[in-house]
Amino acid sequence: MQVLHADLATGQLTAEMSAPADGCPAGPFDVDLPPAYDNLLPLAAALHPVLHLVGPVAQPGGRIRPRRVVLEPDYLVNVTTIAECAQASGTIPEWALLNAFLPDETSRPLVVGNLVNMLLDEEVSHAAQQYEWAAGAPADNAGSQVENSDLAPADGQPLPTDNPQLTLDNQPLPAEFDLEGFFKRRLFRSNPLTISALPDFQTRTGVPELLGDLRRHYRTLRASRAQGFIAGSRTGYQQQPLRVADCFLEPSFLSATYGLQGRLDLLHESPTGYDIIELKSSTKVPHGEPWSNHAAQAQLYRLLLESVFGADGATAGRGRTSILYSNAAPDQAPVRRVDQDAELVDRLLSARNQLVGTELLLARATGPGAVAQLLAPVLHPNLAALPPFGKAKAEKMAQAWAAADPVERAYCLEMTRFVAREMRLTLLGDDARPGDAGGQAGLWRLPAARKHQNFSLLDGLELSEDHSNAPDTARDGLGPTSSSGARPGAAKSTSGPATRSFFTHSVKLLALSC
Repeated sequence: MQVLHADLATGQLTAEMSAPADGCPAGPFDVDLPPAYDNLLPLAAALHPVLHLVGPVAQPGGRIRPRRVVLEPDYLVNVTTIAECAQASGTIPEWALLNAFLPDETSRPLVVGNLVNMLLDEEVSHAAQQYEWAAGAPADNAGSQVENSDLAPADGQPLPTDNPQLTLDNQPLPAEFDLEGFFKRRLFRSNPLTISALPDFQTRTGVPELLGDLRRHYRTLRASRAQGFIAGSRTGYQQQPLRVADCFLEPSFLSATYGLQGRLDLLHESPTGYDIIELKSSTKVPHGEPWSNHAAQAQLYRLLLESVFGADGATAGRGRTSILYSNAAPDQAPVRRVDQDAELVDRLLSARNQLVGTELLLARATGPGAVAQLLAPVLHPNLAALPPFGKAKAEKMAQAWAAADPVERAYCLEMTRFVAREMRLTLLGDDARPGDAGGQAGLWRLPAARKHQNFSLLDGLELSEDHSNAPDTARDGLGPTSSSGARPGAAKSTSGPATRSFFTHSVKLLALSC
């Protein structure tokens, strides 16, 4: 719906449908905002934006009261960006904006986290390949099992084989994932610059310590996978093991209902719902409930899935969401459950609305004064309200701004306004510019004919070769590959504007550093 009028004094919000729809008011109507979304009123008054009402209920007098409200739902924000606003002391909407200005820094925990994610992918993929081989194994092998019982699928079915050396696509497949071989042949190749440039890895003990940490994380991953990622709980939560054959690694989802996008670490599909496993390699592992920002991330991922697969469908709320802490001590449960928390979701969506509204106001700002006012939480942060780990970063930001001369400040403010306009153009497009109509949102807003014209829809391709399961030594060391080509008889595009790439991840507005 499109906002027509917002009165800050009375709290009245009037809107109308953006397009006629059955069962919806034909003319303007008033909206009763839920208490969790009261911060929308000033943004609605300034922007007159598009709002999506989730679960609207008609009230006496023709008023509409929704369960949730999403500002500019086509403006997608990364789940991780919003989840970081959730801290033990509460939800801090300003943290998302402040974090956008902090310089990206490569640290040892970040590198280790990326490598541990790779190990999870390798472990689950290897186990799934074994399961696929077992499903198609010859009948005379059906009675034997792999010597190491940890390699059996989580559902308890044995893997038939005469020896611990399986084959897939005519290539040998070891019974266990070769961790040491991964270290020797693939670890450095996958992250050469990061590992070489990080000071922590340039000492004599740096790399051995890294490998030792990865071995410890991998032991937890392997044990959790072998147990089916069962959460430590006596309440019956997630007691059924997850089948590796039904797992999807790092699937990406977007929701034009809630204005969110994200990439899950592991998704499991079953008749009872969709199970989410989010991997965390944190140095510190909580003794009880997951850390607040981790739980918030899992909550939003659950919301994404319910939006994609139907919040009112048979699987709504039936999926299980868990955090896997790969650095958990031997006496700690690595898999932690995350229960549904509707109030937390409301606070997170409210923080998302605040961030989107601020970025759109920055794009509309008419001068440096308006930009500086909108960036007050960044330039003059309230340190007392920030999480402990963020105070030093925020203080550094404030000091950099205080030390900047007038020219540097003017450049910073104007650059911020420019980047905000580009962000809006990338995500929402500009109907006045034919090549930019729809922006990223054109993926679901534009008709198929327009997508073909923009080269954003290429449905004339088919997979011609699939060697994605080939070993790393295939193709003279180039590794797995897949290729596609034009389907015979497929139509060819002969006209249309030049293709423009639209980034699907949030970009930094600007990085200020001392």
